[in-house]
Amino acid sequence: MFTASPCARASRRCGKLWGAVSRFVWVIARSRDAARAILTDCQRASRKHLYFKVARRSGRRNTSRCCGLLGLLLSSLTCAAIAQVTVPAGGSLAIPAGGALNLGCLDLNVQGNVAIVGAGTIGASTLSIAASGVVQGGAGTISLGGHWMNLGSFVAGSSTVILTHGCGIDPVQLTGNTVFNHLTLMSTNGGTYVIPAGRGTYVNGALTLQGIGSPIQIVSSSAETAFITRGGALLSSNATLSSGVRLVMSLSPAILMLLLD
Repeated sequence: MFTASPCARASRRCGKLWGAVSRFVWVIARSRDAARAILTDCQRASRKHLYFKVARRSGRRNTSRCCGLLGLLLSSLTCAAIAQVTVPAGGSLAIPAGGALNLGCLDLNVQGNVAIVGAGTIGASTLSIAASGVVQGGAGTISLGGHWMNLGSFVAGSSTVILTHGCGIDPVQLTGNTVFNHLTLMSTNGGTYVIPAGRGTYVNGALTLQGIGSPIQIVSSSAETAFITRGGALLSSNATLSSGVRLVMSLSPAILMLLLD
């Protein structure tokens, strides 16, 4: 299937060791030079950690190679080198306790399974969870400079999701029905957050809305009202909610019993 290069041979060994844990992560390069640089780093990586493919798209050609050591590879790349990291359907990626996957302002596209084990962290621009995708937050932190796009399954656990408005995208969109544990919407330079219309956004823990310097705007995705239902504290500073957004407090079973008694 692949040529017997040092990269491929090392990857096959990695696959035998780690195949039960993870399958493939795709890295899409934007140019021939970027692909060559990626493959060079792959060959240096050899024999460790995850098993994944690097693909280069150039005109009609689409070439692939196998490589190892996801962390070393991604840390050596710049935003100009790759467009996104994808965990495909059937694949999986685990962030160990205390570990971090920091993609900067690259997108993370989850079609398979991504799990934060313990208090690991994920940093990216846009997180896209496809219909087939599952993200398990564990006790970790997910920090995004772009959009939150959830068409699949997000298992919040005790995690914190922070949208920082830090990758130059405005407005920032939240899409899909999501139950968060803790959710923070913040910005150091103003900007707008777009909440999906309807009652699909829930925050079980603390909801933080924070504009640092300039205020942030919270608006609905349509003429329909967008509800954010929260079960914990509201921490709001320098944030403006449009008339199309309502914050509502969910009632615990204990309070409901008192009201119905």
